[in-house]
Amino acid sequence: MFYRCPTEAHEVLRHQSNLNSGEAHAHVQQVRLIGGGGTKIGVGITAAARHFPRPDLIIVITDGDTDWPKRGPRGIPVVCVMVSANQTAPRWIHKVIQVPLR
Repeated sequence: MFYRCPTEAHEVLRHQSNLNSGEAHAHVQQVRLIGGGGTKIGVGITAAARHFPRPDLIIVITDGDTDWPKRGPRGIPVVCVMVSANQTAPRWIHKVIQVPLR
């Protein structure tokens, strides 16, 4: 099920080895995910936490093969969508959703 909010766009910050600019999307189908390795996930989480307006939630989609920061952002829950069964997320992650790739 996809969440749709017709009156409000949600900002997506894509992060790989560098942070791409934010994009506002009203529908999840508009989001383009790109990957290829080299992610420093802490840089993306920190950038999202410092964004204005401050996010209510940060969602990370990853294979987990990254150097996780020692702590999460203060006062912002982080949900991790893990696309690998071979990795684990740090304990400060609020919720881990395992979605193994075929």
